[in-house]
Amino acid sequence: MKALKSVRILLLFVLAAGAINLPFATHFLRSRTDDKGTMIANVNGAQAAARGWPTSTPHATAWPPPRQWSENRAFAYRQIQVWADGPHQMEYQLIGWPLPVYEQVQMWWPWNDVTRQTDAQPDPALRLYWPGVLLNPIIIGGAAWLVLVAPFFAMRSIRTRVRRRHGRCPRCGYDLRGDFAGGCPECGWGRVLKR
Repeated sequence: MKALKSVRILLLFVLAAGAINLPFATHFLRSRTDDKGTMIANVNGAQAAARGWPTSTPHATAWPPPRQWSENRAFAYRQIQVWADGPHQMEYQLIGWPLPVYEQVQMWWPWNDVTRQTDAQPDPALRLYWPGVLLNPIIIGGAAWLVLVAPFFAMRSIRTRVRRRHGRCPRCGYDLRGDFAGGCPECGWGRVLKR
């Protein structure tokens, strides 16, 4: 019964975390219009080419390797900008915490080049990043449960074991070392109710 109650509380924490997951990320998306965070990487040449494009490109033929690659980070926000020779450029943003829940990609390429014709949009709509949408509530709800609820259940379990070991009622602590086979006379624990 106690385990079921504990699981119900965990489920409530996960559902509450799920309810705030997307609004929380949306807030950080809107707050990043001017402030792009701190630059943590800015590489050129072979190092940029080794990092590659942050997501797939919309063409069957490969884009040229990147020549510059930079990354900015802030709390709940990550932005990667990549440039190659010619007008090939990509900006990739991930928004959300602890895992991203939104993904936004902007791409630029030579639109008048016949080898680069595609139906893909250079600035597609904001997309949900499903690993974060599904896992963030479990991570946050589970962590909140571990911090706020699990210690209570652990202490309760330890107290019950100690009381039983010392011949006391597990619920109220009343001394049951006498002849109390019918349960606790103080709180009624363990008594069978007659109908």
